[in-house]
Amino acid sequence: MKVTAKDQREEFIDRFTEKLKEWNEELEKLENRLDEEYEELKSDYKGRIVELKQYRNEMETKLDKLEEVGEEAFESIKGDINKLWEDSIDVLQSLKENLKKS
Repeated sequence: MKVTAKDQREEFIDRFTEKLKEWNEELEKLENRLDEEYEELKSDYKGRIVELKQYRNEMETKLDKLEEVGEEAFESIKGDINKLWEDSIDVLQSLKENLKKS
């Protein structure tokens, strides 16, 4: 059975939808940890969490857009999503490392 562009798109959307679910869980855990253990640092880290949520929202918006665009726009939007993902992972890792040091 030949994999079509539509199949690839649906697989990509499904895979990133799952990643975003995991991302939401990670954000929730991180936010809970901040609330419990680092009250004095919370205001500094809250800004980073807001930034992470903005990345998440942008990825969700672009995933929704993939449902509506033609094949020619798919690769561009896919690249945007991948870039947002990488950037958000960098911010999350940095935030986690800073928490370990605190």
